[in-house]
Amino acid sequence: MLLEIARFFASFAKYNPERDRYEIHGVVGPDEYHSGYPDSVVPGINNNAYTNLTAVWTLCRALELLQMLPTDRREQICSRIELTNDEISLWDSTSRKMFIPMREDGIIYQFDGYEKLDDFPWKKNGALDIDRVHDLLNSQGGHLNQYKVSKQPDVLMLYYLFSVDELAELFKRLGYQFDAENIAKNVEYYIKQTVSDSTLSRVATVWVLSRMDRFHAWSMLGCMCRPESCTCGRPTQETDGPDSWKIFMESLGSDLLDIQGGTTAEGVHIGAMASTIDIIQRCYTGLVTKGDVLWFNPRLPKAIIRLSFNLLYRHQVLRFEITQCTAKVIAMHSTAEAIKIGFNERVYWIEAGHSKLFDLE
Repeated sequence: MLLEIARFFASFAKYNPERDRYEIHGVVGPDEYHSGYPDSVVPGINNNAYTNLTAVWTLCRALELLQMLPTDRREQICSRIELTNDEISLWDSTSRKMFIPMREDGIIYQFDGYEKLDDFPWKKNGALDIDRVHDLLNSQGGHLNQYKVSKQPDVLMLYYLFSVDELAELFKRLGYQFDAENIAKNVEYYIKQTVSDSTLSRVATVWVLSRMDRFHAWSMLGCMCRPESCTCGRPTQETDGPDSWKIFMESLGSDLLDIQGGTTAEGVHIGAMASTIDIIQRCYTGLVTKGDVLWFNPRLPKAIIRLSFNLLYRHQVLRFEITQCTAKVIAMHSTAEAIKIGFNERVYWIEAGHSKLFDLE
């Protein structure tokens, strides 16, 4: 399935000799408000940054898979789906020359031509005018093609799905300059233009804000460093990112509070419910798998005093007990093999029946 999806992206991308880049045209990104260009009869937008980068990621994983497979299994699969060396070569080329619309200062454009759209008249009596958004949607067939406004995270989804290291690898492969400090610029730029007209929008936004907090990338939004180690000289930012906990609580109460005004009666939002649990278990703990190591980097919001949960990893049941100051990983008694836990750039072996205590201060 992965190989066929990679095949689709490579066939959908077209080479543009003027840019010496591959492009993907005629799509609708995660945003959903933009179905085409203003006054255009041709559906879809071109070079949605999220679509193009996820296409590159998919092609890279497919190429990686082909290298990992035993020779006989690889030949068997390639023969079955008629995958040729020329096609594999195209995948490699496309994954290195995909076009990403970007501004010189590091702002990633949501899609090609996004910068030419009109600014949305956001404010009404000092507050977000969501009613105006809905009025315009109703009058224009459910789309706002002429405005810089998003239903839910689009470019920001890149920071939800990929770590800073993963994004750096993708941009390096494409030959684009990548600066982690520019992530904060993009977050500030697009959060202001996002309506969150979806329960899942808040989930992605909380994750992005928490991740930025963790990597101290809030150069434009205030210092997020720990006081005892701060050397950046920026003003202190007292919260866990701009209103991240407030947004999380809104997401947590999506159905209980019926924040969308009437949708709960039609059915609860299971995806949003599960995602709030995911924020607690993976986002605030910084859990991520890389190779054969389970890395974690806890940074709990001040509102959470203690967090504990179990996780099944490689047949081993792990218990995490995290406070504002310490994190303890306990490997329950079992016959599972020892596993690798990564913390603060170091890797530790933990055997079944043993535990490891980490100092977070």
